[in-house]
Amino acid sequence: MQWKSTSGQPVELNDDIITDPTTTAEATITLDDSIHHLNTKNTRGTILYFFPSRVIQHWTGLRLQGRLACLPCADHSVSHTALRNTALHDDIHKFIIKARLQVLPTKANLATWFPSKHEPFCLLHHDQQRESIAHILNGCPAYKGLYIARHDRIVALAVKKLCDNTNFTTIHTNESVKTYWFSIPHDQRNAMKTAIKHIPNTPDLVSIDEKNKAITIIEIGCSYDAYMDTCYASKLLKYQPLSNVLTNYGYSCKVIALIFGSLGHVHRMCVRGLQICGLSKKRAKHFTKYCSISALIGSLFIWKRRCHLYP
Repeated sequence: MQWKSTSGQPVELNDDIITDPTTTAEATITLDDSIHHLNTKNTRGTILYFFPSRVIQHWTGLRLQGRLACLPCADHSVSHTALRNTALHDDIHKFIIKARLQVLPTKANLATWFPSKHEPFCLLHHDQQRESIAHILNGCPAYKGLYIARHDRIVALAVKKLCDNTNFTTIHTNESVKTYWFSIPHDQRNAMKTAIKHIPNTPDLVSIDEKNKAITIIEIGCSYDAYMDTCYASKLLKYQPLSNVLTNYGYSCKVIALIFGSLGHVHRMCVRGLQICGLSKKRAKHFTKYCSISALIGSLFIWKRRCHLYP
């Protein structure tokens, strides 16, 4: 940063008070070869804006470590809860920092660091699949049971939260949609059963409000953080046909996707989706923070299982 007086001569700034009232100073800040002029009104705000921007540009410019920096699909107000939670064990903090920086000793990383000693492929597959952190936490069939447990834990938390804080009285969890759930004439039930038979019809949560003829379908996903947007879109598209069928029978139907990253990021539409369900914004944020940590702990268990299988 450079300071210049109105006469064009450099001015040395120290703890002494400038007593000459005719002497004024001009400050400029240079970022990306562009010069920005500062004054007494915008100096603090400009500096607070540009310096974090420089840090963001540094991290996002890194090929490996920058992959999970400042994800555009994430809600950053709740995605970094685990890093600020001092009640969590140090193992969790170490895991999330190393995993987000892509420096865990996976086979893919070891092959990058020591190409003459390691192969990048997962040892649990006959076909050659690169063992990245994304593969371990979301793509390896050997850990399918742990993936399901991580997902079902968030579903159970959602059921309890919605039952306690919304007007949802009955919530069907992990069940195929049944025709007897709906107040429709008996002769129409066979037609509905046929219509939903060949489309995805097993959402994570289904709440039916017969008084208002309203149905809420909630899908919960725990994808790798970089693919949360793809997961969000696929969840909405998956149950849109079911929503169309239920709408044809006189119900208003909403499909809501709650997507959490396996490394603790939260999709930007998650808090809004919970508000649509009936939670206040404060409670929705608190719940997403809790689920973010739950997903992260589940991922740590998966990583420990991987290290147990072959250290």
